[in-house]
Amino acid sequence: MPVPSKERRKFLEEARKRYQGDLTDDARAVDYLTTIRGLSWDNVTYFRLGVVANPLPGHEAYRGMLSIPYTAPNGDTLSIRFRRLQGDGPKYLTAPGDKPRLFNTPAVERYSDIMCITEGEFDTMILSQAGLPAMGVPGAQAWKKEWFLILKPYRTIYIFVDGDDPGRKFGQMIAEKLSNARIIELGDGMDVSSFYLENDADAILRKVK
Repeated sequence: MPVPSKERRKFLEEARKRYQGDLTDDARAVDYLTTIRGLSWDNVTYFRLGVVANPLPGHEAYRGMLSIPYTAPNGDTLSIRFRRLQGDGPKYLTAPGDKPRLFNTPAVERYSDIMCITEGEFDTMILSQAGLPAMGVPGAQAWKKEWFLILKPYRTIYIFVDGDDPGRKFGQMIAEKLSNARIIELGDGMDVSSFYLENDADAILRKVK
């Protein structure tokens, strides 16, 4: 995956720090993350989530949105996706020209036996909160064939699929290319986040045992 220039990484890190610092002053954003999404505050902090209260130049279009940083294993901020909390328009936005990346790639360097793959950043964060190594794909259509190379060394790849046709097709597409893959279904209409909220972390862990 291409690495942004030094100047771009500096800008993204400044944006990440500003938006993360503004999060605690936005009760609506905090409630969304901790109550609606079920994230612990430790997890919110670990993933450096924020809110765009005072956008840097070029980020004005993301005002009021959540910021979700994509970080490299060394901690550099490589990209930021934005999630709308209210209003019309796409739920998620990415800066023009930014390329699709796997979310939570630092997990690659911390685990050597299993890896979980799912759609979306929030489902990835929930799997991590449950104690599972996980990386996320920013949408079923964003998959890049070079990502297969990252997953081949693991003993088992658990693919948590959304409970709809696009989600199942996404999982099958990956499983067909990886002999070490196992598809995990959570039920019709369910994704990792909704399954977690209706059950608990232990119910997710039982899916991989």
